Amino acid sequence: MLAFLNANIAFWATMAITMPDYTRFAKSQVAQTLGQIPMPFLMLSIAVISTMTTASSLKLYGQPIWDPIVLVTLHMLPPLNVFVLLAFILATFTVNVFANAVGPAYDIANTFPKKLTWFKGSLVLIVIGLALGAWSYYGNAYNYIENWLLTYGGLLGSVEGIIIFDYALIRRFKFELLDVFLSKGRFKYWKGVNPAAVITFLVVSSLIYLPYPGENTLLSNAWVFSFIASGLIYTPLMILWVIPKIPEGLKRLTTGYYSYVTKKIFNISQKDDDRNSKDIL
Repeated sequence: MLAFLNANIAFWATMAITMPDYTRFAKSQVAQTLGQIPMPFLMLSIAVISTMTTASSLKLYGQPIWDPIVLVTLHMLPPLNVFVLLAFILATFTVNVFANAVGPAYDIANTFPKKLTWFKGSLVLIVIGLALGAWSYYGNAYNYIENWLLTYGGLLGSVEGIIIFDYALIRRFKFELLDVFLSKGRFKYWKGVNPAAVITFLVVSSLIYLPYPGENTLLSNAWVFSFIASGLIYTPLMILWVIPKIPEGLKRLTTGYYSYVTKKIFNISQKDDDRNSKDIL
């Protein structure tokens, strides 16, 4: 049950980590919130329909057929099955383009912004997808869960743990986008690399993937373990090691200075802004 739970979390972890690539186009915080509210209910309805369809196939044909493509191909009369299969192709294409390609393509393009556009990032993404051969996991549910979802779920759980603990505990839910583009901004750290994040990621990944007695237990809890462990390792590394070494003016990451956009979003008073601006100056 824990493996299934973590596999399902990992399934959605990809969307969770790339959600800003979509919500940044929303008109307001309210708009992006309302846009995400239906998602759990949509997934619940899909799960119910899938379970009912599989149960119906067991009743009708004596065996549970969970794959809708197999069910339609073998047990639906033509030309209706051709129409449904075309609908599957269209649905798979649209879901993968909008849900699974937009975010990674942005990430790849942002890695080398001088050389890559979003379109070129998409082409690189296609090549990576073909090289991974993800379809090879589709025919075996065990391989799909153990070798695919839980494997990358552990990696994403660590990344998301670092991001969320940093955002919630270190920055107190305030993020200055401008600093991402400043060479001397608060994300400078060590030559642009946050050593606490790198160490945390390597330690947690080693705990999940290196062979030792009991390693399978951690792999079955890959996302939950990596998320919690990353937060417990990353937070003290930042507070006790990284932040004290940051030059004066950037030490107070918990408050820092506020841009106009941040003040507008969080309703920060001018008095608070003046007090915190002295730290950066």
